Amino acid sequence: MKKIVVYNSKTGFAKRYAEWAAEELGLSAVPYKSFDQSAAYDADLVVFISRIQAGKIEQLAGIKKLLGSTAPERLVVAAVGAAPMTAEETINKYWADNFSEEEMTKVPHFYMQGGLDYEKMGFGERSILKVVTKVLKNKKDKTDEESVFEQTLNSSFDNSSRDFIKPLVEYVMGRESQG
Repeated sequence: MKKIVVYNSKTGFAKRYAEWAAEELGLSAVPYKSFDQSAAYDADLVVFISRIQAGKIEQLAGIKKLLGSTAPERLVVAAVGAAPMTAEETINKYWADNFSEEEMTKVPHFYMQGGLDYEKMGFGERSILKVVTKVLKNKKDKTDEESVFEQTLNSSFDNSSRDFIKPLVEYVMGRESQG
């Protein structure tokens, strides 16, 4: 089975996870910008690791388009975001906002917490996060998740961990052993 790890990263967290996963799987990590139609055609399995920006998994639509109608059978997705691994409601919303009902059942998907690196973000992204932080700060009846997000968004942080790739790696290795 020919497998490839493709990543889309802006601040480095998705790239780090892609490199870790590729290392564990004995593969190379390829930037999304270098992944083209011929590479998509040759791959039996594409592990796509990308950051979440404003609730969307960046470049997921592009990967789906490159894989065409076979995407549900050949695609595994890992989304990297700043939300804690325990923020189930938020993570489930990410899936609902990025996958159709059919894709939810057919495309294996994993979440990995990364972090925030304000120094590597553009002005627009930093500005949006400052507005979100201000809105959360002024909100009265916050949920527990909103309180955690408010604290999380105050400054750069890195909560990435090799442990977070284990379910993804185990899935891909298990799929390989099935043929």
